Amino acid sequence: MDRMSKLVLVVVVVVAAATAMVLFWPREAPRPSPVIVTDALNRTVQLPSSIQRVVVLAPSITEALVYLGVDDLIVGADSFSLESWFMNTSTRLRERNVTSVGGFWWTTIKVEEILKLKPDLVLADAGAHVKLLETFESYNLTAVFLHGGSAATIEDVEKDVELLGKIFGREEK
Repeated sequence: MDRMSKLVLVVVVVVAAATAMVLFWPREAPRPSPVIVTDALNRTVQLPSSIQRVVVLAPSITEALVYLGVDDLIVGADSFSLESWFMNTSTRLRERNVTSVGGFWWTTIKVEEILKLKPDLVLADAGAHVKLLETFESYNLTAVFLHGGSAATIEDVEKDVELLGKIFGREEK
């Protein structure tokens, strides 16, 4: 290979490497504008721009998060979610040492455990947890209520999954 061929080869390799870096090098993700949702209690909720820590209070909601592939954000869950066999939920949560925040009904939820976890978002059941709304608000916890276990129709279930998809940017699922 002559000197000119080597020079051309070096230039091609450098251009290819630079192109790959521009296309594939990790960049800081653009900050999404605040997401505003309407929950199952018909409340308008503005979500934090970054959701990294989630507490879930109902197994149906936990399982929907597993389906959407965002269960790695769960830091606290109800005890039934921690025992759920569906989609290997309990194993996934226990491997990550997700904290139990109590049982399913509002009277068994340990608000102090939720506060210790410093969640960005609490996902609650509109039927079982509505009495906790004032408590969440008094502690400035962002809470979204879903139909969850109180879903009366398949449309309620679909609305929950669509709402979670919007919250976590997984609308395609």
